[in-house]
Amino acid sequence: TEIYTLSLHDALPIFEHILVRDAVYRRLLKRTRAQMHERFVDWADRVNGERAPEYAEITAYHLEQAHTYLADLGPLDDHGRELGRRAGERLAGAGQRAFARGDMHAAAGLLRRAVGLMPELDPDRLGLLPDLGEALMDMGEFAEADRVLAGAIAAAQATGDHRLAAEAQLGRLLVQLYGEEGEWGARALHEAERAVRIFRVVGDQIGLAKAWRIIGSVHATALAYGPATAAVERAIACARLAGDTRQERRNMGALTM
Repeated sequence: TEIYTLSLHDALPIFEHILVRDAVYRRLLKRTRAQMHERFVDWADRVNGERAPEYAEITAYHLEQAHTYLADLGPLDDHGRELGRRAGERLAGAGQRAFARGDMHAAAGLLRRAVGLMPELDPDRLGLLPDLGEALMDMGEFAEADRVLAGAIAAAQATGDHRLAAEAQLGRLLVQLYGEEGEWGARALHEAERAVRIFRVVGDQIGLAKAWRIIGSVHATALAYGPATAAVERAIACARLAGDTRQERRNMGALTM
């Protein structure tokens, strides 16, 4: 009995039974597995055309597998590192889309995988850390969120990226809001007002929305509802200018309260 048929000009086998497929796959050399995962992505991108981004999470998985198998065989060459970069970019895109729609469990998983595939000080990797930290915080993983954001601050200071440092610091303030008492308000207000100045210089409306959200939280905690309302309204306006509907909705809820 023929256990599989060939398709895609004999590029990829289609197995008649999943157990047969798994048995054959386990017998393949890791380099061969990596090649097949990479070839699948090349084929999928051609077939999907303009709709390829819709399948980014699937194709990212195959690039990730190819990268992992090559890494298992020894130090990666340029091609192996490029596979990791391509996988990281696709996972990052899928993770940011999940983050935008408020699916924090999916966002955290995808962004964590993307971060793990990118070079330590790659600007694209560092730019993902504030969103990863916030996603982890929303899931209740406060210690992990704080670790990620502290790493982002250290990397930002090492690379001289003041905007990233300010954004990551705002994230840490939100994490600490749920676990600290005492002087949190004064410190948070100082850091948020400093962040406002930085974000204004670079025209970062998303960062401004986050900073005004923190300022609103500080005032609301102190029962100063007039200043809190004004700060949250500014956060909403900045989120709206940035087209960040997730932040706009979150701040609308705070405004209602």
